[in-house]
Amino acid sequence: MRCIRKSIQIIRLVSKKIITDWLRKDMGYKGVVVTDDMDMGALAKHYTFGDMAVQSIQAGSDILLVCHEYEHMQAAYNGLMKAVKDGTISKERLDASVKTDIAYEIESWYINTSVNHSI
Repeated sequence: MRCIRKSIQIIRLVSKKIITDWLRKDMGYKGVVVTDDMDMGALAKHYTFGDMAVQSIQAGSDILLVCHEYEHMQAAYNGLMKAVKDGTISKERLDASVKTDIAYEIESWYINTSVNHSI
């Protein structure tokens, strides 16, 4: 059962069919998609951090979490930078994530400033 869960985690992280096609298109989700921590052993055993980052962005994730090792953060960042430079990840794909993230920040700010703080 543990092996199946790990496989499902890998598929969710890097699957365009799940993140973009099902979640965003079929379910109509317009919010921010944040990955689980890429430092989890199940994922790191199958992909490099650069590959995980690139595949996850291509799949439709907006924010990537690499929470434990600075070297892993650097590898994810370097993988993304390489993918942008060689055209593997398009400017339009990055713009879509930035717009989603900014919309979330504006909405959060509006909600937080609209709350009656005198309670």
